[in-house]
Amino acid sequence: MNTQKNHSKNSFYSIFLAFVVFGVLTYFFPKENFKLEVQKNNVEDLKKKDTIDYDAIMIRNECRADSIKVMEKLIADMASEAEKQERARRARNNKNFFNLGDFYEALLTLEQDPDKKVNIAYFGDSMTDGDLIVQDIRKTLQKMFGGKGVGYVNATSLSAKSRMTVLHRYPKKDFEFRSFISKKTEKNAPYGLGGNVSWTKVDSTQIKFSKSKYQEIPKPIFYYGKASEDTLDLDPYLTFNEKNKKLNGKRILNRLKLSKNENLSKVEVDFHETQNVPLYGFTFETKNGVSVDNLSIRGNSGLPLSTLNANVMNAFNSVRPYNLIILHYGANVISDDVTSYNWYASQMKRVVEHLKVCFPDANILVISSADYGKKEGTEVITHPSVEKLIAAQKKYANQTQSSFFNLFEAMGGEGSMKDFVEKEKPWANKDYIHFNYRGAPHIADYISEYLLSGYKKFKKHHEK
Repeated sequence: MNTQKNHSKNSFYSIFLAFVVFGVLTYFFPKENFKLEVQKNNVEDLKKKDTIDYDAIMIRNECRADSIKVMEKLIADMASEAEKQERARRARNNKNFFNLGDFYEALLTLEQDPDKKVNIAYFGDSMTDGDLIVQDIRKTLQKMFGGKGVGYVNATSLSAKSRMTVLHRYPKKDFEFRSFISKKTEKNAPYGLGGNVSWTKVDSTQIKFSKSKYQEIPKPIFYYGKASEDTLDLDPYLTFNEKNKKLNGKRILNRLKLSKNENLSKVEVDFHETQNVPLYGFTFETKNGVSVDNLSIRGNSGLPLSTLNANVMNAFNSVRPYNLIILHYGANVISDDVTSYNWYASQMKRVVEHLKVCFPDANILVISSADYGKKEGTEVITHPSVEKLIAAQKKYANQTQSSFFNLFEAMGGEGSMKDFVEKEKPWANKDYIHFNYRGAPHIADYISEYLLSGYKKFKKHHEK
């Protein structure tokens, strides 16, 4: 059963019926009623021949014009009503299925048609540094629904050396890197996805990506921004596979497809005269299946997301629309000096509202803080602020009709981080905050299970 098509049919039956009625009226009305053009050289003859007949034709034509206006208004009203019904249906779906109804519908459509695409953005902090947690969620979803590749990767990144799903290398001294959490943050800076942007500092340099044992690097596409006006004396271009490709930089977001190959072992891109061109990143993904972008950056509390330029994000969304946005924060907010997190709930509510403007088709999932260990004497306890922060996270999720997953409870609640660290083969680091490569897959399983359990309920509902 094709769910999406059935909804579309139900929504627009009334419009179709209106057109049928209009067609019938057109057929049975006298033909001259629908001849709007009256030849000028025949007007006087008509008047002389029979003034009454001429007036009758004019009246009928005027009536026809009025009929068309009435019919057009009727069709417009029906279309508006159909859109309202569709929005109401989507709202019910979202409410009934953990506020993830649109995402689940996209998954169902993909399951029924493997050529479709579902895009997920995973915003986070150092918890997902190096693609930890995200890589395992991606693996699970791609195994179920198809798709290859790691999705979007920033042109330069603080996490490049720690990432194992794609090997990412570049000469750091050749690039200027800027993010929305740096001290030099500019309110109107052209940040790309994830809040990063880079510029080259030299006339010629290179960025390299290599296939890892975890993921392929299919169909690379390069994304860059609008070149500044002082590029008039430069002729920016890049070289890939010994072919030169010019960069125009005329639009707010520009794309350059580098290869259609789905089995590349490496991607080496040479940049020339690109000092004034904002470099965003690359995508490595197939046109179908599930794509999961890791848009995490160390030290992020989530609040800087409100500074993303909506026009730039809309441009990204127009070519890679997100079906789901995951917000995974907490470690950078917990503090001994904070007794209430109502301020955080209020600010993150604004962040979510801004993200809905940037990515209007996306459902949003808020993942709570994990357990956070604090040393008290010789003991390690759960930080007193953890549950207060989680309450604030749940609050802004409810206020914004976002889904909410309590990771703290899933991993075992109070004292669970201590247990993770003290396992015979530890699942977390001795800072009692971050999961390691052993623990991350288990955290990914908790999150994947939450998403897929909701999808199973959604699917069962539609099968009925």
